Amino acid sequence: MANQNMTNVALYEATPPRLAERYAGGSSTLVVATDTMEVTALATDDTVVLCRIPVDAIITSLKVACDDLATTSITVDLGLYEGFTDGVAASAVDDDCFATAVNIDGGVAFTEYRYEAANINTCNMPAWEIGSLTARPAYGVFDLVLHVNAASGGQAGTLSYKVEYLING
Repeated sequence: MANQNMTNVALYEATPPRLAERYAGGSSTLVVATDTMEVTALATDDTVVLCRIPVDAIITSLKVACDDLATTSITVDLGLYEGFTDGVAASAVDDDCFATAVNIDGGVAFTEYRYEAANINTCNMPAWEIGSLTARPAYGVFDLVLHVNAASGGQAGTLSYKVEYLING
């Protein structure tokens, strides 16, 4: 019978033993951000800023739930933006790095979207790498944004999210 060790375990068993990377070995802090709001009727290209996260955050879970937000149809992307100032986006880093054109027509119970668009090999990557940046940006936070990919017959309703991420320290 063969045994294979994940990276964290292999590092502990190495000669000499080493500590696992900061996020894999327990020297990090789990942060949970969650919120609920009543959104007005959404239209194509509208955005809802869910929360701000550090660019170095290791996102472990990203869940969204909502009422039926359209009488006809609505699809959304979930991604990262440099930041909004006075309601105006600076620019998208990758507006669909977590979810692409997800159909939320009819409403959805809390649904996991962390790996809808991102591969499982991104599980230990900081947000800036998931956003396809080649180097850590000088600014310290991203906005995690729900972007309306397409909407027809948008209507007001409840939107909730829950994101879990690890930070160093």
